[in-house]
Amino acid sequence: MIRHLYSQSLSLLAVQESHATETHQPTLNKYFPNQNQTLWTSDCGLISFSPDYQIQPIPFTNDSRCLAAKVTHSTNLFHPFFVLVIYAPANSPTARQLFFNNLTANLQSPDSPLPLDNLVILGDFNYSFISTNRTLGLTGEWSRLLSSHFTNCLSINSDNYLLPTFFHAVAHHPPTIDHIFASHSLSQTVQSSSVEFLSPTWTDHCLLTSTFHLNPSIPIGKGVWRANPLYTSHDFFQTSLDQHLTQLVPSLNSYTPQVQWEKIKLSVKRFIMRYGKNHSNWRSKKLKTLQSGRNALIRTKSDSPSITHQIAWHNKLIAHLQTELVTISQIRSHTRW
Repeated sequence: MIRHLYSQSLSLLAVQESHATETHQPTLNKYFPNQNQTLWTSDCGLISFSPDYQIQPIPFTNDSRCLAAKVTHSTNLFHPFFVLVIYAPANSPTARQLFFNNLTANLQSPDSPLPLDNLVILGDFNYSFISTNRTLGLTGEWSRLLSSHFTNCLSINSDNYLLPTFFHAVAHHPPTIDHIFASHSLSQTVQSSSVEFLSPTWTDHCLLTSTFHLNPSIPIGKGVWRANPLYTSHDFFQTSLDQHLTQLVPSLNSYTPQVQWEKIKLSVKRFIMRYGKNHSNWRSKKLKTLQSGRNALIRTKSDSPSITHQIAWHNKLIAHLQTELVTISQIRSHTRW
């Protein structure tokens, strides 16, 4: 099973029914790549499969059925967020109700270290949200907390939340009792989710996954500057660059070839940036003028060959400039270069 988990390219893995006593935890850690990046209670576990994803325990409750952690990135690739792994009591509805009542009170407490707007709650809830059951009727405050602050990740762009997650001989109708909930802000970054059946020789639960595209914690700048390759097709650009280089060459005679090359690169970069700014301003004004002129021609409602020819000319230029804008957008988004 552990080899299979490795093959899933997981970043973080939450487990329940871990049976991870203090004696067993060192043995369990040997199976995972980052032994210092595992957190355990006797009922829950949280494992980082990537050295870049760092997990820190958060003191939240003494109940071993809860495990709270803060997740950070080694290079601040995303803002830190919090994870709460839970394993609700399975056999006693009364114990399950008490568990969720206490959990709700702890999360709503002013002293709670877990922010409701930056939290993922996941694990074995041991009850279903899509079928009538006793627990659903007895945990009103817990249900209201989830609906007010969280989104079921498996319901985003899919119906995975309807799939059963627990298969056992005693379960004639396999229920959906495992869930992943994320605060509304985090849920907006969910790209996909899945429910994967695992071999019954490994477990009687499915593997639930959600993929998040987290926002960077440090604003990313413009990056490496690149010249717009479209300019090379402009006759005016070719002529202007030729004149610029012709004027530049005499000033380079006193420098070594290496210094000459560096000065040429810097000078050409400044020339292209200046040209690009001027061309962008010209294009915006030209498009506005062309659209206005075309509309004026259309309003004449004339079928004369002259008007028809002028409209076609306007259409061609507008389409050309619009195509140029789209191509530039593709280049900037790195979908084309």
